[in-house]
Amino acid sequence: MRMRHYAFPPASVLGDFLSKVGNLRRRESHAGVNEVRSVALDLHMGSTTVGLAGPGREAPVLYGDISTTPEAIAKLARKLDGPDTILRFCYEAGPCGYGAYRQLTTMGYECCVVAPSMTPRLPGERIKTDRRDALSLARLYRSGDLTPVWVPNEEQEAVRDLVHRGASDTLYCYQATRGRPV
Repeated sequence: MRMRHYAFPPASVLGDFLSKVGNLRRRESHAGVNEVRSVALDLHMGSTTVGLAGPGREAPVLYGDISTTPEAIAKLARKLDGPDTILRFCYEAGPCGYGAYRQLTTMGYECCVVAPSMTPRLPGERIKTDRRDALSLARLYRSGDLTPVWVPNEEQEAVRDLVHRGASDTLYCYQATRGRPV
C-alpha cells in the first residue's frame, strides 16, 4: 500500500496550531493602506522559496528559503505583515496540496493557487529554478497575469483521493490478472 506524504499536517493538527497562534489580522476595510505586497511561494516538501513584489513596477526581490511547515509560513506572514500593508500570497498547484492555502486563508490573508500550465513563460526561458519561479510568480501575480485554480475543501479532497486510489487499485488488479476475469 502506497502512503502519501504531505508537507502539511492533517487539518486537525493545523487547526490546533492556528488556534494557538491566533488569527493575525482580518482586514475588513483597506482604509489607509499604503502598500500591497505580492508574496510568491515556490513550495516543495523540504523547503519553500519566497519572492516578494511590492507595488509599482520595481523588480521582485528574493526573500530567501524557509522550511515548509505551518510554523515557518506563519512566522513569514507575521514578519512581512505591517500596519499599512496587505499581503497577497500565491503558489503553483502541485504535490504539496492545499495546506498552505487553507492555513493562509484561515489566518486572514488572500491566497491564490495558480495553474502551472497556465503560467506565462517566455519562449527562451528554459532554465527553471526555484528562485526564478518565485520571482516570476511574484511579478506575474502582482500584474494579475496568473490563472487561479479551484481549491477543494477537505471533504472534496478526501473523496477525490479515494476515487483516485480506487482507480489505481482497479488498474493494478487488471494488469495482475492480464485481463482474465477473477
